[in-house]
Parts: sequence; C-alpha cells; structure tokens
Amino acid sequence: MGKDKWLVVVYRDITKADGFVITAYFLDKKPKGEAIWQRD
Repeated sequence: MGKDKWLVVVYRDITKADGFVITAYFLDKKPKGEAIWQRD
C-alpha cells in the first residue's frame, strides 16, 4: 500500500463513552466532507 491513501472510517456513537465502527476503507483521492480526526 502506498503512502498516498486516505483511510475513511464511518463510526457511530451510542453514548459518550461507547460506539462502534460501521465500515472502513481506503481511497486514492481526498474524500469529500469534514475531517473529524487528523493524525498529528
């Protein structure tokens, strides 16, 4: 896998302390939408 990939994760909050990943996949291009979490 090359370095020019985007990891998209769809996550659902159940409570403030709990949630789960619905799906995750890689994209070659920057996804549309807002980035909620970014790597430092």
